[in-house]
Amino acid sequence: MNIMPRKPWAKWCFFASLGMLLFGYGFITASYKVFPYSLISMANEGWHTLMELWKPGPSFPKNPRWELPIYSSGEPFEMKLLLARHTENWDVEIVVIDFDGRIWHRWLLDVHALKARWDSDPERLNWRTSVEEERLFVHGMALLPCGDLVFNLENLAMVRMQPDGEIVWFKSIKSHHSMELDLDGNIWTCGAEKVNPGSPANPWIDQSILKLDTNGNILQYWSLTELLQRNQFHGLAYPEFPDYHNDRYHVNDADPYVIDDTTGRFNRFDILVSLRNANAIFVFNTLDSTIKYFSSGHFTRQHDPDFIDGNRISVFDNRFVGADPSEPTTRIITINAMNNTLFTNFIDSSYCMTMGRLQWLVPYFVLITNPHAGRTYVVSKEQKVVWAHNYYLPSGARGKLLDARVLKLPIHSTFDTLPSDSP
Repeated sequence: MNIMPRKPWAKWCFFASLGMLLFGYGFITASYKVFPYSLISMANEGWHTLMELWKPGPSFPKNPRWELPIYSSGEPFEMKLLLARHTENWDVEIVVIDFDGRIWHRWLLDVHALKARWDSDPERLNWRTSVEEERLFVHGMALLPCGDLVFNLENLAMVRMQPDGEIVWFKSIKSHHSMELDLDGNIWTCGAEKVNPGSPANPWIDQSILKLDTNGNILQYWSLTELLQRNQFHGLAYPEFPDYHNDRYHVNDADPYVIDDTTGRFNRFDILVSLRNANAIFVFNTLDSTIKYFSSGHFTRQHDPDFIDGNRISVFDNRFVGADPSEPTTRIITINAMNNTLFTNFIDSSYCMTMGRLQWLVPYFVLITNPHAGRTYVVSKEQKVVWAHNYYLPSGARGKLLDARVLKLPIHSTFDTLPSDSP
């Protein structure tokens, strides 16, 4: 049997033909967007998004003095701060410090023991089946006039604790993100629960606004879905966000109006709400549950909007916009609710992708917290950093700040004596 010998160039012709065929189909796919164009586009977008997430943002501040544990320009601040931060072993430490960095009081929270208490609580919202260790943290806290600390163990419980660390009450209400006191001393926070309009295999999360007294009793409750539906915001109540189908709102703030100004659009019965995943904020009146102000499009993945006065709102604009910007930056903006105009108060050359807080202090000063950078700092109206606290772990690594706020005077006498072991 005479078998023709295989030509050495035959396989190369085969691969060349195959390459030309694939190139041709690739050209057709790109030109006419036929299969698998959508899959390739999604994969490409996902890859660029991951690259952006892994890319570190520009460092801020660039002055080496501002990288010290405490930097001060000499501006006199006679106030104290409440800071929550991770320890080296992922527990949480909450401290009262002054602007010189001295620690006046310390709570060391064993978050694993608190999680075990939640696990054994028959009243817990038990649809949350697991919590990663690094996700056990404090997000939202307040100091009561009596000196007790109230805080959210994120997405699990709200806890009230005495200065000596004794737990007064522990409520498994899945509170999260923020905590503020109103003019009557009541507690406002964000809540959540699983709802299931369809298949049990495809639940989604309805989030809520909660008002509690200082004994941990829920006084009022607003479902976000019901609130948005009632006010004809159906596009927000039923968004088509495929990435967020289990967290369609991601409410991250609920601030009561606690300002003396009564001449503007807002009043003491109003609550300012932030919906991170909708890039939106709104103000609703608690007497009739009407949304009286709404804003979206000026910011992305925002945090911690605050009332400045009766007409203006400030926003911590994270500016998370995926792979688009080459150097993303975070900024503080002010929105005038009377004419919806916007003013940029401060642009931070560092990047705070998630979390973040702001707090207006004495006139023209604002406290800004970048948790992932381990930094909280005060900026003047001239956009100058006049004070900064950089959190370093004992190992020398930069630590993570979970929350920071300046305490309003007067505070309880418990925090007037400097402990002997304070640095």
